[in-house]
Amino acid sequence: MDAIRSPMRLILCAGLICFCLVANGQESPAGLEVVERKVREMGIVARLDPEKRDRLIVKIAATLEALGVEDEKGLRSIQGVFQTALLLSCDRGIYETLQPETIEAVDDALESLFTIEDINRDLRWEPLVYAYGFFNRDLSVDEIIKVRDAIEALSGDARERMYPVYPHTFDALAKPLSMGPLTDASQTAEALGIVVPMLKDVIMDEAKPGRAFHPPSHAIIVIAPIYDRWADTAGPEGDVVRELLGTRDEFIAMLISRLVGGVPNPRDLPKFHYSFYAFDGQYFANALARIDAREAVDTLKLSLEVYNENIAHPSLISYTQRALVTLGDPDARTLLEESLSQGNDTKAIDTLAWICRNAQGEGKTYAEKTLARELNCKPGQALDMYLSKQLGAPAQ
Repeated sequence: MDAIRSPMRLILCAGLICFCLVANGQESPAGLEVVERKVREMGIVARLDPEKRDRLIVKIAATLEALGVEDEKGLRSIQGVFQTALLLSCDRGIYETLQPETIEAVDDALESLFTIEDINRDLRWEPLVYAYGFFNRDLSVDEIIKVRDAIEALSGDARERMYPVYPHTFDALAKPLSMGPLTDASQTAEALGIVVPMLKDVIMDEAKPGRAFHPPSHAIIVIAPIYDRWADTAGPEGDVVRELLGTRDEFIAMLISRLVGGVPNPRDLPKFHYSFYAFDGQYFANALARIDAREAVDTLKLSLEVYNENIAHPSLISYTQRALVTLGDPDARTLLEESLSQGNDTKAIDTLAWICRNAQGEGKTYAEKTLARELNCKPGQALDMYLSKQLGAPAQ
């Protein structure tokens, strides 16, 4: 793996990028399209082929780092394709096959572009910052404490000004704990003891006007996988998580209480509450779907009614419906299957693929069987078939 990370590899990647940017006399945008296509293909093949996975992810990292040197502005314009390519191998069962050196290579490449201070300054690298948290496993307890203390020291006015920015910082420092132990595993339990209360406090904070919706959206996408990763494990890490978040039933009840359908008198709230709960509701729906929280179905359905009456953002409705499909609601599944039978199947197929990637238990089984029926393959092959078809599809 050291050979893959050698300076010569970076030089070769830089040379390839330079060639792409000027090939056939084309200007930079055309060259960037070539880089996008190559990275997109590498991400899909890395997901599909375990034998090539580590090598391709390290190559994506090297391409990212080299492009950052050669054309930082161009990289910022296409960073979303790098994010997608990397995240395809961040689903839990896939991520756990990665070599530590591969994770470190991606971490090093991203840290060549920005620091924690940069993340807290602006959103220029937002797509890649989101990916960064999956690979930032070499952070320390001291780093986490520094960021936590800096956030706690912010005044209300400062938070209002920084709401779109600072939650990305604790996301980058907390998310690695959802993927496994830190590089220095002896610090993992202590790190969880710092991160989990911070995330819980954000999630349980009362609805506020302005941009206060933004921190809970980051907290929920981290705390749910942290619970899922550690709550059933032996050792000090599991002990910390269970002590702070309770039993599974208690944890799910806490999350359900933060849906608009889970608050008292959901149809009689101050107006700004609906914006607050609507924005966060899509992220809570995703989290509940991922951890197979079947207890949430009735509250999600009530929330959907309240959303439609007050603030029906398309993504909010879509994510809530997707969660209901995942969690076994018969009405939501009927609507999805009707869409498939009528040929309006692109969105429905994408929904099934998301469930295959992210769900557990019966929800995953249902999605695999339904997607397999549409793609004419075996259920166990459905997601790979879906991804394989993306290799020949034009970039979105």
